[in-house]
Amino acid sequence: MPTAAQVASLYRISYQLTYIMLQAIYFICVDHRTRNVYILAGYDEEIEFQILPIKAGKMPTPQDIEKIIICKLVDIMSNWAVKLNPLLSL
Repeated sequence: MPTAAQVASLYRISYQLTYIMLQAIYFICVDHRTRNVYILAGYDEEIEFQILPIKAGKMPTPQDIEKIIICKLVDIMSNWAVKLNPLLSL
């Protein structure tokens, strides 16, 4: 189960995606091992959110922030590799 803070973040992000940015939400799931909530959205499914199970009022640790940054960089690099691969074979 997501924490109350995660549910509040999920609501806020969902509202901003659908009513302000006019983006479709395709997938929301909870990883039961890590208790992270994932959101996949955008016309080309290019918008990704990860909501960590941080207790209300507690700031994320540098290790939490580092994990998020590393995951995002890996995603960005793999997306670029997929997009550039056909161009490199020309």
